Amino acid sequence: MLEIEAAALRNEVLTDPLTELLNRRAFDQNLDHALRQWERHRRAFVLVLGDVDHFKLINDRFGHPVGDEVLRQLADRIRSALRKSDLAFRIGGEEFAVLLTETSLKGGAEVANKLRRCIDEEPVSLSTGQTIFPTVSFGVCGPGAPTLAALMAQVDRALYQAKSLGRNRVVVAHEGEYPPHSVSNGS
Repeated sequence: MLEIEAAALRNEVLTDPLTELLNRRAFDQNLDHALRQWERHRRAFVLVLGDVDHFKLINDRFGHPVGDEVLRQLADRIRSALRKSDLAFRIGGEEFAVLLTETSLKGGAEVANKLRRCIDEEPVSLSTGQTIFPTVSFGVCGPGAPTLAALMAQVDRALYQAKSLGRNRVVVAHEGEYPPHSVSNGS
């Protein structure tokens, strides 16, 4: 009985209560583990970072409860588009991350574009009867950076380049390269 309670508590500590995705603490732990596996065994992984475009406008126009509803629905779409072995996180506000193990950078870009399309192609239907058409910009990177901080900086630069290029697109950062150069908006 005590083991069940401990497992439930651990799940609660590592899960975002709004979206039921893994939270920032779980993200940090899993990303650190993936980077160590890369360093020791060259086990490939890809990090995908996504940010809801113009989310503040959704909250300002419709209110925070609607913003929460949008985040829950986007989390459901992200979760349903991934393999069972992939991990999805809400790492803060309107920012999501996906950790893809045993995946090439090209495969990671394909997953990010799949996520972008599954969000972009169908509006979010709200309980109020309204619909919202959110989009998400994505940055993608592989494990080439030497530290977690460098890896996060690399994927963050790719994400912000996607936003600066017009949003609703995927930018892939290649090892040691800035600015990232591989851009796609699904065209």
